[in-house]
Amino acid sequence: MKYLPASAVTFVLLLCYWLLIRSPHYEQDDAYIIYLASNQEWYRFLYLPAIYQQLSAAHLTPLTVPFYSLLQAISPFSAATFLNTMVVLLGLWILTCLVFLHSHFKLSKHYLILFVVMLLSVASIGTLLSRFYTAHYLLGGILGTASLLALSYYSRTQRPATYLVAVALMLLALLAKEILVAILPISLILFISDRRLVGKILATGIFTGLAYLVYRGYMLGELVGGREAENGLLQGFVKIFYTLPSFLQWYASSRALLLLALVCAIFLSPQTSLVGLMVAAISAAPALAASHGFSHPELHGDRLFIASDFALAATVTISLARWGFLEHLHSRPGASAGVGIVIIASFAGSLYQTHLYDIRARDSLEYRITQTILEHQPVPSAIYLPENYSMGSLIVALKQHDPRLHEVTANCFEALQWEDTNNLLFDSDGQLITRQELTHRCRSLDPPPTLEGEVVFDKGVLRWNIVGSDLLTAGIYFPGHALFIDTRQFEERFIRPATGEKYKLYARDGMRWWFSHEKEVIFK
Repeated sequence: MKYLPASAVTFVLLLCYWLLIRSPHYEQDDAYIIYLASNQEWYRFLYLPAIYQQLSAAHLTPLTVPFYSLLQAISPFSAATFLNTMVVLLGLWILTCLVFLHSHFKLSKHYLILFVVMLLSVASIGTLLSRFYTAHYLLGGILGTASLLALSYYSRTQRPATYLVAVALMLLALLAKEILVAILPISLILFISDRRLVGKILATGIFTGLAYLVYRGYMLGELVGGREAENGLLQGFVKIFYTLPSFLQWYASSRALLLLALVCAIFLSPQTSLVGLMVAAISAAPALAASHGFSHPELHGDRLFIASDFALAATVTISLARWGFLEHLHSRPGASAGVGIVIIASFAGSLYQTHLYDIRARDSLEYRITQTILEHQPVPSAIYLPENYSMGSLIVALKQHDPRLHEVTANCFEALQWEDTNNLLFDSDGQLITRQELTHRCRSLDPPPTLEGEVVFDKGVLRWNIVGSDLLTAGIYFPGHALFIDTRQFEERFIRPATGEKYKLYARDGMRWWFSHEKEVIFK
């Protein structure tokens, strides 16, 4: 019964987010992972480097494809199922934290409710739930927090089996998301009073961390490092420095209630708050290796700082509990009303931001095209995707899943060869068009241009350099993913293309198009 009130509040607040997210959607990372899960057995990503390296475009980890494969087996191509899964995962992480906070810090049920409110007031919770490719962060968070819970139980009972469970959970957390390596220093801080346990955690943690780093290094091979081919880490820190003011503005505005409560906690219980801030800083430190989280926090900050949000919410709760904040508040009705108004206003603001994001997602080109395809009946025989649609991998995976869909392409000349009338043809605004309209939009570039270039994968770096007339838009088209990359020069430590991966050079001048003959990516 001690967890029932906080669990009920968690359910109600998550339900509010769930009801507001009317347009759960796939994004490019989702499309690519589903494509990989459709082409390879999930277990091969756990031990074959050449296959795993196809996954690391977003530095994703070995458990990602098995997790996607499981959901695809249960409910294939259902964004609603993905949303439900995200809500359940976040709820499970919160519940695991509630158990840990009660068992290790002896927090009462009222302070457990306070923890839930502080955490779910963060505005980026809504975007986190809307985008499924953040699921491995939540999965890693659950496993990491469960490992802390097992360590807490071991410190009281000294049962060896419990410690082995804690180590296994920590290793699984790393396999879910490597930034959970922060669990090791956090464990040392939380159990610093138990010297024997601290020594054991340090020895086992170092062994586990090194074992994972060896495994990760073996699996990634030459993909280890920043995305830029040279000076990746240094360039990342420079980018963080220049974007820090806008990042701090985003961070403060999306966590107003949590930061306000933290300021109060620092004054009321400074020693506890400082220790908690240290834990939160350790949780956020791995984000320094992801400069895009600072330059575009509205797109990436939700997942990169979710572990830190949990730590800050726990810090506020523990600090206020040790000062007796709720007990003092209980005897002051006016102050209680004021705090309640601030909490309601903050949570309402977070829900409103979630609603705005949901509307923007619904109006996007990717959402319109994807939903049109997934909801279309009968299943089309062929689909032509526009050049600005970035999720062709998802539709290719759908083709493999449903034999009624025979062809998928973003090459307009190929689409014009189709004779079947049960086709879906999209323009660059995501609207359906007729064959006659596509004919008007797709004319041969005559005389054909002379462009030269090769796609090369060399020592972990994917690169090409297209040489030719600067008067034309030119780039690379990957037929296997129905994907255009509109750039002449490219050089990044990126994903490993599949063996035999095909591509075409393309050029465009208004409605006139040209495609080269098909080539294979060169491996060096």
